[in-house]
Amino acid sequence: MPPPRISRSLNWALALLFSPLAAQAAIRARLTPRQFATSSPADLRALAGLGDLTAQLDWTTPTSHLSQIMIPRVPGSKNLTIVGDYIAGVFDRLGWEKEEDKFEDSTPYGVKPFRNLVFTKDPGAPFRLVVAAHYDSKYFPEPNTFVGATDSAAPCALMLDLAEALDPLLTAAAERRAAAARKQPDVLDALLGEGEGGVAYEPGEGISLQFVFFDGEEAFKVWTGTDSVYGARHLAQKWENMRIVSSHPHYPHLASRRLLPAPSELDRIDHFVLLDLLGNEHPTIRNFFPETKWLFDALYSAEDRLAAEGLLDFEERGAHTASAWETKSRIFTLGQAWGGIADDHIPFMQRGVHILHLISSPFPHVWHTNADDGSALHLPTLGRWNFLLRVWLSEYLNLRPSDSKAQRRDSEESDTRDRPREELGT
Repeated sequence: MPPPRISRSLNWALALLFSPLAAQAAIRARLTPRQFATSSPADLRALAGLGDLTAQLDWTTPTSHLSQIMIPRVPGSKNLTIVGDYIAGVFDRLGWEKEEDKFEDSTPYGVKPFRNLVFTKDPGAPFRLVVAAHYDSKYFPEPNTFVGATDSAAPCALMLDLAEALDPLLTAAAERRAAAARKQPDVLDALLGEGEGGVAYEPGEGISLQFVFFDGEEAFKVWTGTDSVYGARHLAQKWENMRIVSSHPHYPHLASRRLLPAPSELDRIDHFVLLDLLGNEHPTIRNFFPETKWLFDALYSAEDRLAAEGLLDFEERGAHTASAWETKSRIFTLGQAWGGIADDHIPFMQRGVHILHLISSPFPHVWHTNADDGSALHLPTLGRWNFLLRVWLSEYLNLRPSDSKAQRRDSEESDTRDRPREELGT
């Protein structure tokens, strides 16, 4: 991403407003806010019990997700292939649908190969909540030792742990959706009704979870419209070109979101949540987009509720304590941040997708230096991020974490998930 500041450039705003894509974005229906099902104390206990909140985020443990990702991994390199294969292996074991978006593009150093990775739980659901981050690291001349701990190894490791922890609940939700569809084939017509100003939902129904790992976010030289977000630009264009025809079973619901032209795969995105520059101590996270303020407020509420229960106080190795929550440790800051920060969300935002951008602002002081290594990370903060996102995703998707069936399935799998990888033969 470009230098660490919030852009308030009039030229940037006018260019976005009058771009050819702006006209397409303008005809997309505005999604109305909806009330989440607030987690009960039993739900919070169940979510806390879905696996250790920091084990896979501990960069000092060689087998953790974060350790496997935190190596130099520039686009086109062998290291990035290794990291991408590792990420894919996690989702392969979980049985999620995989899409590899491979392409080549011109860079200041010639044509380079790129590979976006997309993983979807319950691909039959009409809509997706996208959670995304970039898994490449910035190019520096050899010898390149930049590992991008906050940028964005830690967000990628968070996504892997969230997928593993929430998978049993997501499976149970998919089974509920499939069972309801068998009883009433037009169940989505009952669940997805029209509301004033856009589409209104029952909480979480008809929405699956999709994780996207972008290649080529970083500029090779200077951040420009052509030397940056290579993977995001390609995937947004690809999905926009994948039109949903009238014979598609979900066409009626997708058509309600776009009048002209015909709906596309982009219209299946309920919201797009981008994680970047996370894992440092005392981050400041602001909301950038008025249309997703209600989503940001839901995260703020989750932080309040978890803090009140003493569930965000971590000792250095991740144990819960009963000590009072310190105001200075709050992650989310209320109030609208004007402008925006250029990142992987831009190609999707230009096409009318609703964005929640979770990025430290101001940037971590180690940004784009070799000091963005393990010393820049704070394990208790990573644990807080993990728990907050577990709760927020559970409430968004109405996962019912205290459901006994999901709990039984998780209890059978949690021991395997938390065992060292050498014991599992991986």
